[in-house]
Amino acid sequence: MAEEGVCGGLEDIQYIQTAKKVGVSESRVRACVREWILERPLTLLREYRYPYIREFCLALQKRSVQLAVFSDYPAMDKIKALGLPKMLTFCSTEKQIDVFKPSPKGLLHVINQIGAPMECCILIGDRDDRDGECARRAGIRYLLKGNIGGAAKHQFECYSRLLEEFRNAYNCTG
Repeated sequence: MAEEGVCGGLEDIQYIQTAKKVGVSESRVRACVREWILERPLTLLREYRYPYIREFCLALQKRSVQLAVFSDYPAMDKIKALGLPKMLTFCSTEKQIDVFKPSPKGLLHVINQIGAPMECCILIGDRDDRDGECARRAGIRYLLKGNIGGAAKHQFECYSRLLEEFRNAYNCTG
């Protein structure tokens, strides 16, 4: 749906289309997604949290940097399960957004809600085809976690190094 640019009614369309494709009821698809995508993974997330991501977020917040999560999936429970500091969360299926990444609509909505100038914003993601492309279309800077082919200048390997660079840039220990 993201590649096709489907927008409008995403919250329902994603379940309806999946139900038709696999030949089960929409309610069965919703129950399966709720259990296997939204609920069961919560108990495992902290174990797989990127090292130093919590410290990175805390250091940014200490410097009054507004953090927000923008995801194609609901993220608030995941943020809590990861033990990350409280932050704003936005989901592609919210009525105000209603389109998946890489459309820039959601990211621009997040930036508008935060009230930050675009030149002060940066998206940190892990997929060039979704996160990187979304940032490029919105006209903001971005960084991608991991080894993403073709986007070398926008990559970082670990949050500890990113945290160190942030601390050095702002001469801080927090």
